[in-house]
Amino acid sequence: MMISLLLLACGPKSTPPAETATDFRSTQPAPLPARPFVMPTPTKATLSNGIPVVVVENHETPLVYARIVFRAGAASDPRPGLAYVTLDMMNEGAAGMSAEQLSAATKKLATNLGAAARMDASEVGMSCLKANLAPSLDLMAAVVKEPTFPKSEWAILEQQHLQELEAARDNPNSVADRVFDAVTWSGGYIGNLPTAKDYESLTVADRKPEAVLS
Repeated sequence: MMISLLLLACGPKSTPPAETATDFRSTQPAPLPARPFVMPTPTKATLSNGIPVVVVENHETPLVYARIVFRAGAASDPRPGLAYVTLDMMNEGAAGMSAEQLSAATKKLATNLGAAARMDASEVGMSCLKANLAPSLDLMAAVVKEPTFPKSEWAILEQQHLQELEAARDNPNSVADRVFDAVTWSGGYIGNLPTAKDYESLTVADRKPEAVLS
């Protein structure tokens, strides 16, 4: 009896049925109906200090995105590279907090906070949960109003900028872009290109937001 059962277990398995033309994988599903798109209407206001504010509401998720934009960037630099350096350093320490403490504070709130300079503008941006909006705005205000520009952090960022310039020399596209901008704009606008000497000569005293962002 045991032998017959073993033989039955080891016998050939039944062949699965062949897929038919009606199998669900043989027909591509039809697209869903197009969802109507309604352009959100921004609400505009002006703060007591004259700063314009634009608010766009979307209540599908409990998230808030905020940006403070300045009409000044690398193109209007009094010294090449100054805007990039200043904005890079603004969230490396502020209001008595070190870079590590500021990073820990934003992580505790699940908040993203950063600053960057563009060619024609600079900005400090923040995203957070709606429930954490007030303390997140406090951190954002600290970065904008009370950056400390610690020398220890600049030593790290300076090396990063210098390494990026060094790597660009081995990249044909980067070389072509820099040569094109320099020839086209002759040291003005996007031809105002920072060099290693520019970065090495910048000091903490040079990085004043009111001088770069005004």
